[in-house]
Amino acid sequence: MKTQPIFIIILSVVCVGILWFSASTWQEKIRNAGRNTAQQDEVTQKPIVANETPVKKTSPVKKLSVDDLQKIGASLDDKTLEVISTRAEAGEHVQMLIVSSGALADAADRFASVISDAYGGLIGVDVATFDMTSARFVEEELESGGIDWQAGYDIVLYEPFTLHNNGKVVIENEHRHLLAVKALAESTVEDVSFLVTPPQPIYRAGYYLTQIRALEKYTTTRGIPYINHWSNWPDTGSEDLLTYMDEARTPTESGITAWSDALIAYFVSE
Repeated sequence: MKTQPIFIIILSVVCVGILWFSASTWQEKIRNAGRNTAQQDEVTQKPIVANETPVKKTSPVKKLSVDDLQKIGASLDDKTLEVISTRAEAGEHVQMLIVSSGALADAADRFASVISDAYGGLIGVDVATFDMTSARFVEEELESGGIDWQAGYDIVLYEPFTLHNNGKVVIENEHRHLLAVKALAESTVEDVSFLVTPPQPIYRAGYYLTQIRALEKYTTTRGIPYINHWSNWPDTGSEDLLTYMDEARTPTESGITAWSDALIAYFVSE
């Protein structure tokens, strides 16, 4: 009779040990999975650069009159129109760079094709995309990420990675990063025209709306032209917006058209 309680005690200890070992093994698997995911997130993302070989500024271009440029660029801000006009008068190409997240890539390609035709080949566009926060872009990619700033970009359009920054980079730091990009552009071409466009809207945006509003207010206060394409999309509270992007929040054909139409309308007046 005495051996039965002892047996029960031993059996209980063995069961507790098995449960403890199983729990420890499971927790270790979870930690390893987390480490592997973090390591994958830290893999350096290389930029996608379209039109990597810029058109040389000494190449012949279609001669556009002052009146032609005034009509085509009637929607442009004064600085951008001045840069385009100055290069045209000198018989030079206008080199434009778009720095953005990958979400803008297809819209940027459509935009580049349309303005090239509209300006008779005067404007060439390079597109460099990075899917990361603005903090990581400025720290790791701005000066050594595959962008050849020495190509001498006359116009730089910057999409400040606000969606990637959501929950990771505070608004004030995003604005500092924007100024860092602007300063580098100005260090290579003194009269560069620097423009900003926001990332794509998302369904039920929440705090993201606060970030976007802060970006627009900041650029306006600083006199930086802001190309707002959000009016071309359904409202962020509408389910219709879901048809403008896929599950990865990458614009569909509808989203590409919405975004590129706004950029085109800014550069090409009807």
